[in-house]
Parts: sequence; C-alpha cells; structure tokens
Amino acid sequence: MLINGIKTSPVVGCIKGIVQGNNFSALSSFLKTFGERNINILFAVQIRNSNDLIDITLCINPDRVEEGIAIIKKISPNIRVTTLPSLNIISVFPYRDNPEISFIFLKTLENESIPVLAVSTSLSSISCLVPHDQIKEAEDYLKKAFGLIRQRNING
Repeated sequence: MLINGIKTSPVVGCIKGIVQGNNFSALSSFLKTFGERNINILFAVQIRNSNDLIDITLCINPDRVEEGIAIIKKISPNIRVTTLPSLNIISVFPYRDNPEISFIFLKTLENESIPVLAVSTSLSSISCLVPHDQIKEAEDYLKKAFGLIRQRNING
C-alpha cells in the first residue's frame, strides 16, 4: 500500500476570481476577511495564469458562497468572479516523500475521465476538486489504484 487513506469532502461551493495586475496580496486579504466572518476555507489555490493574471480558487460551505462573493467584490471591486457548483474535494494521504503518489493519483483520474478542476499538494496530502456527480467513482478508482480494495477470491 502506497498511501494511508483517502478522504472525500461534503459538497463544497467554489468561487473563482481573476485579479488583474500584480495584486499577489488579494488571496491573503480574502482569507483575513473570511476568517473574521468565520467562513472556513476548505481549499485555496492562487496562481499566475498564462495570460499574466492572478487566478484564485476558493472552496467554502455552499451556503456561504453568496456572502463570500460579496466579501471578494468589496475587497477587489474589479475582480471577475464565477462559481463552480457541486464539487467535492478528494484527498489521499501518502507516506511522506514518495513522488510516485502524485503521478498515480492524477493519472488514475485522467485514465477514468474524471475531471480534475484544481489540485493542491503538500507533504501530507494530495487533494483535488472533482464534480460531485463523479466523486464516488473517483474514490473507487483511487482505492483500486492504491490497493485499498482487496480482491475477493470467489473460489474460497
């Protein structure tokens, strides 16, 4: 077994924002205000995309998405905001320092045509966003890929 376990989240609300210019502090401003409002960030990614814009993805409780959008627009009035409905976060918890885990994780989902909408890695986990209607399949495929499903011997 290459990993310690797999965890899936309940459905999350996803807010995506595109920030113009070099405002690398936008995400920290959002996180500060979300924290003050007791809105837990379940998943966050910030990158500079190929168009030289800052692309931010935040996942929160779906019941708080509208409040989250209002916070973001108050902090950055010119931000372009979209939402992605009905997503889940799926994570695997590997043994540390095993570079093969990320490849197996992403290649398994790719081979099974499960869309990966964002990915985040750390020393203790690899996580990604997948559509809610495919979370069960994603979990089953990853369990099989990492040997967490034992094959039953039908001959006894």
